[in-house]
Amino acid sequence: MRTLLFPALIVALLSSTSVVAVEPTTLGYQNNRYIEPVLVRVNAQGKVTDFIPAYPLSPELTRLLGANLNEMIHTPATTKDGKPVPTQFVINVALQSEPRSTGDYDVHFTYVSAFPIPLGRWYWSRNNFGQLALGSPNILSTYPVPTRFTRDFSTGAMFSANNSPSPSGVHVSGGHSH
Repeated sequence: MRTLLFPALIVALLSSTSVVAVEPTTLGYQNNRYIEPVLVRVNAQGKVTDFIPAYPLSPELTRLLGANLNEMIHTPATTKDGKPVPTQFVINVALQSEPRSTGDYDVHFTYVSAFPIPLGRWYWSRNNFGQLALGSPNILSTYPVPTRFTRDFSTGAMFSANNSPSPSGVHVSGGHSH
């Protein structure tokens, strides 16, 4: 029985998708702002080539996030000898809103923290406990990610469909996009 169980266990492990759990932190809604973890890929020229928010955003907020990431990231990562290299990392951004004199709000994402992720195919998933984690189809990609992201949804999603801010000059008034 033992001799049959061990090969079955090996086959099950090799055919599964690896998931990297992330450690607890106080991310979510903190200091009157939402924290959004974003998996970002940057090429050797310093251009953002792809970004994947951990939590779904409205199309307007996704465009705003892309524009804000392009403003924040404009140089590539480099090796110790100064050679530019492609990189991928998780950046935690906060959604900030600032009131205007007209009663509208200016909205933008700001940098909170970041940590590197090894190159490879990574995606957001949930572990068996429902916690957000980074997964990889490569079982050998077991990089320990230093942060776990959780969000308290008891107050609802980040934005409902009727109060998503628009990135065009980003004016928000009365909870409706313009």
